[in-house]
Amino acid sequence: MKKIAFFLFFLVVSVNSWAAVPTTEAQASFSCKDARSQTEKLVCSSEKLSESDRDLAKEWKKISDTYTGGQRKPLLDGQRRWLKFRETACRVNDKDLTDDDRINCLTILYDARAEQLEAQLLAHQANPLANIDYILDEKIGFGSMVAVKLSESGKVEDVNYEEEHSPQTCRELYALEAGNRTYSNDTIGNVGSSDAETKCSFKMLDAIGGKKLSKDKTKQLNAQLEKAMQTTSLDEAEFHDVEQKSYGDFTHNGRDEILARVYYHDTGTMRGYSLFLSYANDTDKHIKILRLNTDKLYPADVELDYDDIKR
Repeated sequence: MKKIAFFLFFLVVSVNSWAAVPTTEAQASFSCKDARSQTEKLVCSSEKLSESDRDLAKEWKKISDTYTGGQRKPLLDGQRRWLKFRETACRVNDKDLTDDDRINCLTILYDARAEQLEAQLLAHQANPLANIDYILDEKIGFGSMVAVKLSESGKVEDVNYEEEHSPQTCRELYALEAGNRTYSNDTIGNVGSSDAETKCSFKMLDAIGGKKLSKDKTKQLNAQLEKAMQTTSLDEAEFHDVEQKSYGDFTHNGRDEILARVYYHDTGTMRGYSLFLSYANDTDKHIKILRLNTDKLYPADVELDYDDIKR
């Protein structure tokens, strides 16, 4: 199956800076003689970070060359919002952090952004009419969130109940989570944050691949999804509730698919949200169900050990 990662996000440096021709002296995508912000100075002080900056500038040029006319203003407005979120994501003005801490965080953030811009370009090419920037900047009901710091294994290391920058939009969520914290509706880490992440991913995929199908087709897809949910064991959860559904061709494979945002829980403390994609394989009369990976802030068609289900 064709693998398409859909994500939306925007750069990390100003348009004027990235439009400049890199100099041998600077080793960044802009002239270091003109570096003013703390982030720009950090870029110019680190070869590792300046290399990531140059790579990111290349991806920005590709997408900015593709967007034309009225599409460019929302793209640039989104970038300006990202510039503000970038400083917060890596806490570049936090005196308690060392320059190495800031540079490491920014390098990860820049590298992730380069991949995300590449994915965004694919999404735009798949559906140029999708109003991606509107979705990114629309206020979404994430509920009350706290900043959670996770270990590499995903365990909660620290919870900040006084966090001033709880995300309000998908763009802000993506930007802040690219730093060293995730955002959760409670203190259980990844499970809690999956509520916000799956909301954003669902809206993005729906805008790009959603379409109206006949009543008979939607009825058929609903029945297939229900059977798949009954057969699938999700993290050993006892209950599954489908909270949002959409129909279309989300992977652009020329077939009818159903996208579902599912809340799973048991009678205890286990709970969370996942994004599923289901379709019928008419060749072997099986139903295929994929669990989409939203951990890296964009939905990818990653199958997580689910077998075909007989229709």
